[in-house]
Amino acid sequence: EIDGAEDITVEGIAFEATTGLGLKISSSNNVHINNCYFRNIGNTAIDILDSKNVQVSNCTIHDTGDGGINVAAGDRKTLTPANISIYNNHIYNVAKWVRCYQPPIKISDVGISATHNLIHDCPHTAILFTGNDITIEYNEIYSVVMETGDAGAIYTGRDYTFRGNRVCYNYVHHLGGIGMGTMGIYNDDCVSGTYMEGNVFHEVSRAIFLGGGRDFVVKNNVFIDCYPSIRIDGRGASNHNVWRNMVFNIMKNRFYEIGGDRSPYIEKYPELAVIDEFYKQGRPIPPKAVVRNNAYCSERKLELAWDSEKGEILSKSNYACGKDDFEDFKTRDFRLKADSEAFNYGFENVDFHRIGLVEKDRMVNPPKVTSHMEVDVNTNALLLLLNNRSDNEVRGKIIFHINKHVEGFSGTSVDIDLAAHEVKEYRVALPPVHEKVQIEARCDVAGVRPCRTEYAQGDIPR
Repeated sequence: EIDGAEDITVEGIAFEATTGLGLKISSSNNVHINNCYFRNIGNTAIDILDSKNVQVSNCTIHDTGDGGINVAAGDRKTLTPANISIYNNHIYNVAKWVRCYQPPIKISDVGISATHNLIHDCPHTAILFTGNDITIEYNEIYSVVMETGDAGAIYTGRDYTFRGNRVCYNYVHHLGGIGMGTMGIYNDDCVSGTYMEGNVFHEVSRAIFLGGGRDFVVKNNVFIDCYPSIRIDGRGASNHNVWRNMVFNIMKNRFYEIGGDRSPYIEKYPELAVIDEFYKQGRPIPPKAVVRNNAYCSERKLELAWDSEKGEILSKSNYACGKDDFEDFKTRDFRLKADSEAFNYGFENVDFHRIGLVEKDRMVNPPKVTSHMEVDVNTNALLLLLNNRSDNEVRGKIIFHINKHVEGFSGTSVDIDLAAHEVKEYRVALPPVHEKVQIEARCDVAGVRPCRTEYAQGDIPR
Protein backbone atom coordinates (compact mmCIF):
# COMPACT_ATOMS: atom_id res chain seq x y z
CA GLU A 1 0.00 0.00 0.00
CA ILE A 2 1.15 3.54 -0.87
CA ASP A 3 -0.58 6.00 1.44
CA GLY A 4 0.15 9.71 1.81
CA ALA A 5 3.35 9.44 -0.20
CA GLU A 6 4.87 11.20 -3.19
CA ASP A 7 7.56 10.70 -5.81
CA ILE A 8 7.30 6.90 -5.82
CA THR A 9 8.17 4.57 -8.70
CA VAL A 10 7.28 0.87 -8.70
CA GLU A 11 8.76 -0.97 -11.67
CA GLY A 12 9.26 -4.52 -12.85
CA ILE A 13 7.58 -6.22 -9.88
CA ALA A 14 5.19 -9.19 -9.99
CA PHE A 15 2.19 -9.05 -7.65
CA GLU A 16 0.43 -12.37 -7.26
CA ALA A 17 -1.31 -14.91 -5.04
CA THR A 18 -3.13 -12.63 -2.63
CA THR A 19 -6.72 -12.76 -1.39
CA GLY A 20 -6.91 -8.96 -1.18
CA LEU A 21 -5.88 -6.02 -3.35
CA GLY A 22 -2.73 -6.16 -5.41
CA LEU A 23 -1.70 -2.53 -4.82
CA LYS A 24 -3.54 0.34 -3.16
CA ILE A 25 -2.54 3.98 -3.74
CA SER A 26 -4.33 6.57 -1.61
CA SER A 27 -3.84 10.27 -0.90
CA SER A 28 -0.56 10.25 -2.82
CA ASN A 29 1.14 12.37 -5.49
CA ASN A 30 3.48 11.61 -8.39
CA VAL A 31 3.38 7.81 -8.33
CA HIS A 32 4.45 5.69 -11.30
CA ILE A 33 3.62 1.99 -11.68
CA ASN A 34 5.47 0.69 -14.73
CA ASN A 35 5.96 -2.71 -16.37
CA CYS A 36 4.55 -4.66 -13.45
CA TYR A 37 2.67 -7.96 -13.51
CA PHE A 38 -0.55 -8.61 -11.57
CA ARG A 39 -2.13 -12.06 -11.56
CA ASN A 40 -4.14 -14.31 -9.26
CA ILE A 41 -5.31 -11.35 -7.18
CA GLY A 42 -8.31 -11.89 -4.88
CA ASN A 43 -9.83 -8.42 -5.30
CA THR A 44 -8.82 -5.54 -7.59
CA ALA A 45 -5.29 -5.44 -9.00
CA ILE A 46 -4.75 -1.66 -8.51
CA ASP A 47 -6.90 0.73 -6.47
CA ILE A 48 -6.19 4.48 -6.77
CA LEU A 49 -8.11 6.77 -4.41
CA ASP A 50 -7.90 10.53 -3.81
CA SER A 51 -4.50 10.81 -5.46
CA LYS A 52 -3.04 12.91 -8.27
CA ASN A 53 -0.35 12.67 -10.94
CA VAL A 54 -0.38 8.88 -11.02
CA GLN A 55 0.51 6.77 -14.05
CA VAL A 56 -0.12 3.04 -14.43
CA SER A 57 1.71 2.02 -17.59
CA ASN A 58 2.83 -1.06 -19.50
CA CYS A 59 1.43 -3.52 -16.96
CA THR A 60 -0.16 -6.93 -17.50
CA ILE A 61 -3.20 -7.76 -15.36
CA HIS A 62 -5.19 -10.99 -15.46
CA ASP A 63 -7.07 -13.45 -13.28
CA THR A 64 -8.41 -11.16 -10.57
CA GLY A 65 -11.41 -11.84 -8.37
CA ASP A 66 -12.71 -8.31 -8.88
CA GLY A 67 -11.61 -5.62 -11.35
CA GLY A 68 -8.37 -4.56 -12.96
CA ILE A 69 -7.69 -0.87 -12.25
CA ASN A 70 -10.07 1.24 -10.18
CA VAL A 71 -9.60 5.03 -10.01
CA ALA A 72 -11.61 7.56 -8.00
CA ALA A 73 -9.76 10.87 -7.97
CA GLY A 74 -10.18 14.55 -8.72
CA ASP A 75 -12.79 16.94 -7.33
CA ARG A 76 -16.14 17.12 -9.12
CA LYS A 77 -17.31 20.11 -7.07
CA THR A 78 -14.42 22.28 -8.28
CA LEU A 79 -13.62 20.26 -11.45
CA THR A 80 -10.03 19.95 -10.27
CA PRO A 81 -8.36 17.22 -12.38
CA ALA A 82 -6.47 14.30 -10.87
CA ASN A 83 -4.11 13.93 -13.84
CA ILE A 84 -4.11 10.15 -13.70
CA SER A 85 -3.09 8.06 -16.72
CA ILE A 86 -3.87 4.39 -17.40
CA TYR A 87 -1.61 3.75 -20.37
CA ASN A 88 -0.59 0.75 -22.45
CA ASN A 89 -1.79 -2.06 -20.19
CA HIS A 90 -2.92 -5.54 -21.18
CA ILE A 91 -5.93 -6.53 -19.04
CA TYR A 92 -7.97 -9.72 -19.41
CA ASN A 93 -9.76 -12.49 -17.50
CA VAL A 94 -10.79 -10.24 -14.62
CA ALA A 95 -13.94 -10.44 -12.46
CA LYS A 96 -13.49 -14.14 -11.80
CA TRP A 97 -15.36 -13.88 -8.49
CA VAL A 98 -17.68 -10.85 -8.77
CA ARG A 99 -18.92 -11.07 -12.35
CA CYS A 100 -20.60 -7.67 -12.84
CA TYR A 101 -19.50 -4.06 -12.34
CA GLN A 102 -15.89 -5.11 -11.74
CA PRO A 103 -14.44 -4.00 -15.07
CA PRO A 104 -10.84 -4.04 -16.26
CA ILE A 105 -10.86 -0.22 -15.94
CA LYS A 106 -13.19 1.78 -13.70
CA ILE A 107 -12.87 5.58 -13.70
CA SER A 108 -14.63 8.09 -11.46
CA ASP A 109 -14.43 11.87 -10.99
CA VAL A 110 -12.19 14.30 -12.95
CA GLY A 111 -9.18 14.41 -15.24
CA ILE A 112 -8.38 10.74 -15.86
CA SER A 113 -7.30 9.04 -19.08
CA ALA A 114 -7.27 5.44 -20.33
CA THR A 115 -5.26 5.12 -23.54
CA HIS A 116 -3.63 2.39 -25.65
CA ASN A 117 -4.88 -0.47 -23.50
CA LEU A 118 -5.71 -3.97 -24.77
CA ILE A 119 -8.77 -5.37 -22.98
CA HIS A 120 -10.50 -8.69 -23.63
CA ASP A 121 -12.21 -11.73 -22.15
CA CYS A 122 -14.31 -10.53 -19.26
CA PRO A 123 -17.96 -11.10 -18.31
CA HIS A 124 -19.16 -7.51 -18.14
CA THR A 125 -18.12 -3.98 -19.15
CA ALA A 126 -14.53 -3.22 -20.22
CA ILE A 127 -14.35 0.47 -19.24
CA LEU A 128 -16.89 2.07 -16.91
CA PHE A 129 -16.57 5.82 -16.40
CA THR A 130 -18.40 8.53 -14.49
CA GLY A 131 -17.39 12.16 -14.10
CA ASN A 132 -15.80 14.91 -16.14
CA ASP A 133 -12.92 15.55 -18.51
CA ILE A 134 -12.22 11.84 -18.99
CA THR A 135 -10.32 10.62 -22.04
CA ILE A 136 -10.71 7.10 -23.42
CA GLU A 137 -8.64 6.76 -26.58
CA TYR A 138 -6.71 4.24 -28.72
CA ASN A 139 -7.89 1.17 -26.80
CA GLU A 140 -8.65 -2.19 -28.40
CA ILE A 141 -11.54 -4.06 -26.79
CA TYR A 142 -12.97 -7.44 -27.75
CA SER A 143 -14.70 -10.47 -26.20
CA VAL A 144 -16.18 -8.49 -23.32
CA VAL A 145 -19.76 -8.44 -22.00
CA MET A 146 -19.59 -12.21 -22.49
CA GLU A 147 -22.09 -13.13 -19.76
CA THR A 148 -24.38 -10.11 -19.41
CA GLY A 149 -26.99 -8.11 -21.29
CA ASP A 150 -27.98 -4.45 -21.32
CA ALA A 151 -24.33 -3.50 -20.94
CA GLY A 152 -21.64 -1.80 -23.00
CA ALA A 153 -17.98 -2.34 -23.78
CA ILE A 154 -17.59 1.30 -22.71
CA TYR A 155 -20.32 2.52 -20.37
CA THR A 156 -21.49 5.70 -18.65
CA GLY A 157 -24.91 6.89 -17.58
CA ARG A 158 -27.56 8.90 -15.76
CA ASP A 159 -26.09 12.38 -15.20
CA TYR A 160 -26.51 15.55 -17.29
CA THR A 161 -23.36 17.08 -15.74
CA PHE A 162 -20.90 14.42 -16.94
CA ARG A 163 -19.20 16.65 -19.53
CA GLY A 164 -15.88 17.08 -21.30
CA ASN A 165 -15.59 13.34 -21.92
CA ARG A 166 -13.92 11.99 -25.07
CA VAL A 167 -14.24 8.42 -26.34
CA CYS A 168 -12.17 8.44 -29.52
CA TYR A 169 -10.00 6.21 -31.74
CA ASN A 170 -10.92 2.94 -30.07
CA TYR A 171 -11.30 -0.40 -31.86
CA VAL A 172 -14.26 -2.30 -30.44
CA HIS A 173 -15.16 -5.67 -31.95
CA HIS A 174 -16.75 -9.07 -31.42
CA LEU A 175 -18.58 -8.51 -28.15
CA GLY A 176 -20.79 -10.94 -26.28
CA GLY A 177 -24.19 -10.07 -24.87
CA ILE A 178 -27.25 -12.04 -23.83
CA GLY A 179 -30.86 -11.11 -23.11
CA MET A 180 -31.15 -7.39 -23.90
CA GLY A 181 -27.86 -7.54 -25.77
CA THR A 182 -24.84 -5.31 -25.69
CA MET A 183 -23.53 -1.98 -26.99
CA GLY A 184 -20.15 -0.64 -28.05
CA ILE A 185 -20.25 2.81 -26.45
CA TYR A 186 -23.27 2.87 -24.16
CA ASN A 187 -24.46 6.35 -23.17
CA ASP A 188 -27.23 5.25 -20.84
CA ASP A 189 -30.17 7.02 -19.22
CA CYS A 190 -29.79 10.57 -20.53
CA VAL A 191 -26.10 11.00 -19.77
CA SER A 192 -24.97 13.77 -22.11
CA GLY A 193 -22.13 15.48 -23.89
CA THR A 194 -19.87 12.55 -24.84
CA TYR A 195 -17.67 13.30 -27.85
CA MET A 196 -17.10 10.20 -30.03
CA GLU A 197 -14.73 10.46 -33.00
CA GLY A 198 -12.58 8.06 -34.99
CA ASN A 199 -13.75 4.81 -33.39
CA VAL A 200 -13.82 1.59 -35.40
CA PHE A 201 -16.57 -0.95 -34.66
CA HIS A 202 -16.72 -4.44 -36.14
CA GLU A 203 -19.63 -6.84 -35.54
CA VAL A 204 -21.11 -4.90 -32.64
CA SER A 205 -24.80 -4.53 -31.85
CA ARG A 206 -25.83 -0.91 -31.25
CA ALA A 207 -22.22 0.18 -31.73
CA ILE A 208 -23.01 3.67 -30.45
CA PHE A 209 -26.06 3.98 -28.23
CA LEU A 210 -27.45 7.37 -27.21
CA GLY A 211 -30.05 6.74 -24.53
CA GLY A 212 -31.95 10.00 -24.42
CA GLY A 213 -29.17 12.47 -23.66
CA ARG A 214 -28.10 15.72 -25.31
CA ASP A 215 -25.10 17.44 -26.88
CA PHE A 216 -23.52 14.30 -28.33
CA VAL A 217 -21.08 14.42 -31.25
CA VAL A 218 -20.70 11.22 -33.30
CA LYS A 219 -18.12 12.02 -35.95
CA ASN A 220 -15.78 10.20 -38.32
CA ASN A 221 -16.40 6.71 -36.95
CA VAL A 222 -16.28 3.46 -38.95
CA PHE A 223 -19.07 0.89 -38.56
CA ILE A 224 -18.56 -2.59 -40.05
CA ASP A 225 -21.34 -5.20 -39.90
CA CYS A 226 -22.98 -3.49 -36.93
CA TYR A 227 -26.65 -3.99 -36.08
CA PRO A 228 -27.36 -1.14 -35.99
CA SER A 229 -24.44 1.27 -36.19
CA ILE A 230 -26.12 4.00 -34.12
CA ARG A 231 -29.33 3.92 -32.10
CA ILE A 232 -30.93 6.97 -30.48
CA ASP A 233 -33.96 7.19 -28.24
CA GLY A 234 -35.69 10.07 -26.47
CA ARG A 235 -36.37 8.69 -23.00
CA GLY A 236 -35.69 12.13 -21.47
CA ALA A 237 -38.81 13.39 -23.27
CA SER A 238 -40.95 10.34 -22.52
CA ASN A 239 -44.12 10.64 -20.47
CA HIS A 240 -43.68 7.16 -18.99
CA ASN A 241 -43.52 7.22 -15.20
CA VAL A 242 -40.17 5.39 -15.10
CA TRP A 243 -38.38 7.99 -17.21
CA ARG A 244 -40.21 10.97 -15.69
CA ASN A 245 -39.09 9.85 -12.24
CA MET A 246 -35.52 9.35 -13.42
CA VAL A 247 -35.25 12.76 -15.12
CA PHE A 248 -37.22 14.90 -12.65
CA ASN A 249 -36.16 13.26 -9.41
CA ILE A 250 -32.89 11.32 -9.61
CA MET A 251 -31.16 13.36 -12.32
CA LYS A 252 -32.57 16.71 -11.27
CA ASN A 253 -31.26 16.20 -7.74
CA ARG A 254 -27.82 15.26 -9.09
CA PHE A 255 -27.80 18.28 -11.41
CA TYR A 256 -28.37 20.84 -8.66
CA GLU A 257 -26.41 19.05 -5.92
CA ILE A 258 -23.19 19.18 -7.96
CA GLY A 259 -23.92 22.75 -9.11
CA GLY A 260 -24.79 22.27 -12.77
CA ASP A 261 -26.40 25.74 -12.83
CA ARG A 262 -23.46 27.66 -11.37
CA SER A 263 -19.69 28.08 -11.39
CA PRO A 264 -17.49 26.35 -12.36
CA TYR A 265 -19.88 24.14 -14.37
CA ILE A 266 -21.85 26.80 -16.17
CA GLU A 267 -18.71 28.55 -17.43
CA LYS A 268 -16.91 25.40 -18.53
CA TYR A 269 -19.98 23.68 -20.01
CA PRO A 270 -22.35 26.50 -21.09
CA GLU A 271 -24.79 24.01 -22.65
CA LEU A 272 -25.87 23.13 -19.10
CA ALA A 273 -27.85 26.39 -19.07
CA VAL A 274 -30.33 24.70 -21.42
CA ILE A 275 -30.80 21.81 -18.99
CA ASP A 276 -31.34 24.31 -16.18
CA GLU A 277 -34.02 26.08 -18.24
CA PHE A 278 -35.83 22.80 -19.00
CA TYR A 279 -35.95 22.05 -15.28
CA LYS A 280 -37.14 25.54 -14.34
CA GLN A 281 -39.98 25.25 -16.86
CA GLY A 282 -40.80 21.67 -15.86
CA ARG A 283 -40.51 20.52 -19.46
CA PRO A 284 -39.42 17.07 -20.73
CA ILE A 285 -35.81 17.09 -21.96
CA PRO A 286 -35.49 15.90 -25.59
CA PRO A 287 -32.38 14.32 -27.15
CA LYS A 288 -29.84 16.24 -29.18
CA ALA A 289 -26.97 14.86 -31.27
CA VAL A 290 -24.80 15.59 -34.30
CA VAL A 291 -23.99 12.56 -36.49
CA ARG A 292 -21.64 13.45 -39.31
CA ASN A 293 -18.81 12.26 -41.56
CA ASN A 294 -19.15 8.62 -40.52
CA ALA A 295 -18.46 5.61 -42.77
CA TYR A 296 -21.13 2.89 -42.63
CA CYS A 297 -20.21 -0.57 -43.87
CA SER A 298 -23.39 -1.93 -42.29
CA GLU A 299 -26.87 -2.52 -43.63
CA ARG A 300 -28.37 -0.98 -40.49
CA LYS A 301 -27.07 2.53 -40.02
CA LEU A 302 -28.78 5.23 -37.93
CA GLU A 303 -31.95 4.11 -36.17
CA LEU A 304 -34.20 6.50 -34.27
CA ALA A 305 -36.33 4.90 -31.55
CA TRP A 306 -39.13 5.98 -29.23
CA ASP A 307 -39.56 9.70 -28.55
CA SER A 308 -36.41 10.62 -30.50
CA GLU A 309 -38.64 12.56 -32.93
CA LYS A 310 -39.08 15.17 -30.19
CA GLY A 311 -35.38 16.06 -30.30
CA GLU A 312 -32.76 17.63 -32.55
CA ILE A 313 -30.87 14.92 -34.44
CA LEU A 314 -28.62 16.24 -37.20
CA SER A 315 -27.32 13.55 -39.57
CA LYS A 316 -25.07 15.06 -42.21
CA SER A 317 -22.46 13.97 -44.77
CA ASN A 318 -22.25 10.29 -43.81
CA TYR A 319 -21.23 7.67 -46.37
CA ALA A 320 -22.24 4.04 -47.00
CA CYS A 321 -19.11 2.16 -48.05
CA GLY A 322 -18.36 -1.46 -49.00
CA LYS A 323 -15.73 -3.91 -47.87
CA ASP A 324 -13.72 -3.10 -50.98
CA ASP A 325 -13.23 0.40 -49.59
CA PHE A 326 -10.84 -0.94 -46.94
CA GLU A 327 -7.13 -1.48 -47.42
CA ASP A 328 -7.45 -5.21 -46.58
CA PHE A 329 -10.68 -6.42 -45.05
CA LYS A 330 -9.61 -10.02 -44.47
CA THR A 331 -6.46 -9.11 -42.54
CA ARG A 332 -8.37 -6.42 -40.61
CA ASP A 333 -6.68 -3.34 -42.03
CA PHE A 334 -9.65 -1.03 -41.65
CA ARG A 335 -8.09 2.09 -43.07
CA LEU A 336 -10.05 3.34 -46.05
CA LYS A 337 -8.31 3.36 -49.42
CA ALA A 338 -7.28 6.72 -50.80
CA ASP A 339 -9.84 6.47 -53.64
CA SER A 340 -12.82 5.80 -51.34
CA GLU A 341 -15.70 8.20 -51.92
CA ALA A 342 -16.02 8.57 -48.14
CA PHE A 343 -13.42 11.34 -48.31
CA ASN A 344 -15.79 13.36 -50.50
CA TYR A 345 -18.16 13.46 -47.52
CA GLY A 346 -15.69 14.88 -45.04
CA PHE A 347 -14.41 11.58 -43.68
CA GLU A 348 -10.80 11.60 -42.45
CA ASN A 349 -8.89 8.34 -42.27
CA VAL A 350 -8.45 6.77 -38.85
CA ASP A 351 -4.84 5.86 -38.01
CA PHE A 352 -5.94 2.30 -37.40
CA HIS A 353 -2.51 0.82 -36.70
CA ARG A 354 -1.97 3.33 -33.89
CA ILE A 355 -4.81 1.77 -31.87
CA GLY A 356 -3.90 -0.68 -29.10
CA LEU A 357 -0.68 -1.44 -27.30
CA VAL A 358 2.50 0.53 -27.95
CA GLU A 359 4.77 -2.50 -27.98
CA LYS A 360 8.09 -0.67 -27.81
CA ASP A 361 7.20 0.72 -24.38
CA ARG A 362 6.44 -2.69 -22.86
CA MET A 363 8.81 -5.37 -21.57
CA VAL A 364 6.47 -8.23 -22.53
CA ASN A 365 3.89 -8.18 -25.33
CA PRO A 366 1.10 -10.63 -26.16
CA PRO A 367 0.80 -12.04 -29.68
CA LYS A 368 -1.07 -9.96 -32.22
CA VAL A 369 -2.94 -12.34 -34.49
CA THR A 370 -5.95 -11.26 -36.56
CA SER A 371 -8.49 -13.72 -37.90
CA HIS A 372 -11.06 -13.94 -40.67
CA MET A 373 -13.52 -16.74 -41.30
CA GLU A 374 -15.79 -17.65 -44.19
CA VAL A 375 -17.37 -20.73 -45.73
CA ASP A 376 -16.32 -22.33 -48.99
CA VAL A 377 -19.78 -23.28 -50.26
CA ASN A 378 -18.34 -25.47 -53.02
CA THR A 379 -16.58 -27.85 -50.61
CA ASN A 380 -18.73 -27.16 -47.52
CA ALA A 381 -15.64 -26.23 -45.53
CA LEU A 382 -14.91 -23.50 -43.01
CA LEU A 383 -11.91 -21.37 -43.98
CA LEU A 384 -10.04 -19.68 -41.14
CA LEU A 385 -7.38 -17.15 -42.14
CA LEU A 386 -4.87 -16.18 -39.43
CA ASN A 387 -2.35 -13.36 -39.78
CA ASN A 388 0.44 -13.33 -37.18
CA ARG A 389 1.67 -9.75 -36.88
CA SER A 390 3.97 -10.68 -34.00
CA ASP A 391 7.73 -11.14 -34.00
CA ASN A 392 7.36 -14.52 -32.31
CA GLU A 393 5.85 -17.91 -33.07
CA VAL A 394 2.28 -18.44 -31.84
CA ARG A 395 0.89 -21.83 -30.87
CA GLY A 396 -2.51 -22.60 -29.43
CA LYS A 397 -5.97 -24.01 -29.98
CA ILE A 398 -8.86 -22.40 -31.83
CA ILE A 399 -12.25 -23.52 -30.53
CA PHE A 400 -15.33 -23.04 -32.71
CA HIS A 401 -18.37 -21.88 -30.75
CA ILE A 402 -21.77 -22.23 -32.38
CA ASN A 403 -25.08 -20.74 -31.27
CA LYS A 404 -27.02 -23.98 -31.94
CA HIS A 405 -26.02 -27.59 -31.47
CA VAL A 406 -24.85 -29.14 -34.72
CA GLU A 407 -24.09 -32.85 -34.60
CA GLY A 408 -20.54 -33.57 -35.69
CA PHE A 409 -19.35 -29.97 -35.31
CA SER A 410 -20.20 -28.52 -31.89
CA GLY A 411 -17.02 -28.37 -29.81
CA THR A 412 -14.73 -28.69 -32.84
CA SER A 413 -11.25 -27.24 -32.45
CA VAL A 414 -8.05 -26.91 -34.43
CA ASP A 415 -4.43 -26.56 -33.27
CA ILE A 416 -2.60 -23.56 -34.71
CA ASP A 417 1.12 -23.07 -35.24
CA LEU A 418 2.17 -19.75 -36.78
CA ALA A 419 5.70 -18.58 -37.46
CA ALA A 420 6.49 -14.91 -36.89
CA HIS A 421 4.62 -12.75 -39.44
CA GLU A 422 3.10 -15.82 -41.09
CA VAL A 423 -0.30 -15.80 -42.78
CA LYS A 424 -1.90 -19.25 -42.77
CA GLU A 425 -5.26 -20.71 -43.74
CA TYR A 426 -6.91 -23.56 -41.88
CA ARG A 427 -9.72 -25.63 -43.39
CA VAL A 428 -12.35 -27.40 -41.28
CA ALA A 429 -15.05 -29.66 -42.71
CA LEU A 430 -18.66 -28.67 -42.01
CA PRO A 431 -21.56 -31.10 -41.63
CA PRO A 432 -24.89 -30.38 -43.37
CA VAL A 433 -26.69 -27.48 -41.69
CA HIS A 434 -30.29 -26.72 -42.66
CA GLU A 435 -30.85 -23.64 -40.53
CA LYS A 436 -28.74 -20.52 -40.18
CA VAL A 437 -26.12 -20.72 -37.44
CA GLN A 438 -23.45 -18.34 -36.20
CA ILE A 439 -19.95 -19.71 -35.74
CA GLU A 440 -17.32 -17.88 -33.70
CA ALA A 441 -13.65 -18.82 -33.53
CA ARG A 442 -11.89 -18.08 -30.23
CA CYS A 443 -8.39 -19.02 -29.13
CA ASP A 444 -6.97 -20.08 -25.77
CA VAL A 445 -3.98 -17.76 -26.34
CA ALA A 446 -4.41 -14.14 -25.21
CA GLY A 447 -3.86 -11.88 -28.20
CA VAL A 448 -5.36 -14.09 -30.92
CA ARG A 449 -8.42 -12.12 -32.00
CA PRO A 450 -11.79 -13.80 -32.55
CA CYS A 451 -13.89 -13.84 -35.72
CA ARG A 452 -17.40 -14.88 -36.76
CA THR A 453 -19.41 -16.00 -39.71
CA GLU A 454 -22.98 -17.09 -40.37
CA TYR A 455 -23.80 -20.21 -42.33
CA ALA A 456 -26.60 -22.40 -43.61
CA GLN A 457 -26.09 -25.01 -46.31
CA GLY A 458 -26.86 -23.43 -49.64
CA ASP A 459 -26.26 -19.90 -48.34
CA ILE A 460 -23.37 -17.65 -49.17
CA PRO A 461 -22.47 -16.21 -45.74
CA ARG A 462 -21.24 -12.70 -45.17
